[in-house]
Amino acid sequence: MSDTLRISFEDKYGLQPDLIVSSPGRINLIGDHTDYNDGLVLPAAIDKHLELAFLRNDSEIVNVESRDFDQSFSCKHNIEVVEHDGWSSYLESVLVILGKHGHQIGGCDIVFGGNIPAGAGLSSSAALNCGLIFGIGKLFGLELSDLDVITMAQEAEHLIGLKCGIMDQFAVLHGKENCFIELDCRDLSFKLYSSDFAEHSIVLLDTRVKHKLTESAYNRRRQECEEVLTAIKSFDNTVTSVRDIQECHLDKAIDKVDPMSLRRVRYVLNENQRVTEAGKALLEKNYNRLGELLFESHKGLSEEYEVSCTESDFLVALAMENAHVIGARQMGGGFGGCIITIIKKGFE
Repeated sequence: MSDTLRISFEDKYGLQPDLIVSSPGRINLIGDHTDYNDGLVLPAAIDKHLELAFLRNDSEIVNVESRDFDQSFSCKHNIEVVEHDGWSSYLESVLVILGKHGHQIGGCDIVFGGNIPAGAGLSSSAALNCGLIFGIGKLFGLELSDLDVITMAQEAEHLIGLKCGIMDQFAVLHGKENCFIELDCRDLSFKLYSSDFAEHSIVLLDTRVKHKLTESAYNRRRQECEEVLTAIKSFDNTVTSVRDIQECHLDKAIDKVDPMSLRRVRYVLNENQRVTEAGKALLEKNYNRLGELLFESHKGLSEEYEVSCTESDFLVALAMENAHVIGARQMGGGFGGCIITIIKKGFE
């Protein structure tokens, strides 16, 4: 798409860009809603991506055009608050966060577009935030490490209302071709596993239910987990995150928190274990066990964490009846988007 993007940029600004950045979307094989609880995840970057073209200008204004939305937006480079909704809020949040961290930039012109479907659970927002921060950093000579880009992109999401974990941003920056990343979200250590399944393919099925997580119960789920953690800390200060909770803690907390919140935490603890088992299954090429884990994960997401939707449940139920599908689950934040399936090759 680079040639098309260059043409679009020149049509818009009359000049060629100084820099073009490619920023991928991501899938997550298993391990959702665990990252903001210091847990384990198993994502991978994908070939769906955004491309962003950048050019410095001699003003104090940042101009940006979205080819996908066919819209333009401009604001000062040193803004301190996010004032708009929609895709332009991502640019504003990035500029605010860069300023908060003391990074001095000037005006620039940006055009971006890509083939990541918005609202499908493929982290188009993380791709945009990471691409903007990485590109602006290169354009103005900021000394940003990958970790700087990851954490500031996460902060930018938080600023506009989504209290996400760090999985999406990490996958965007650290994705490798044909690899899954088993990421420990507490210390950011990770392992790579091959995604080259000899006899199976990974297929995404889009429910066409467009989630917007800042308007969903996503943040409420995080709050429910934190309520349980706070209750347990009151009698055991060695527990520092949901990751540390054990069944004995939940037994003692029964009278202190809502039973529904306890179900949320049980899902997280079980999902962490499923991620560990999925990594083992990948190493052993035990794809039937991997598929079982995906089905178990969806059951937890639907019944315990309650972030699925009717359409996702319907597609997973159909998948369970198909002998050529060995695993399927709701993927991403939930409330719509895609389900991820493992299907025998030749039956996609």
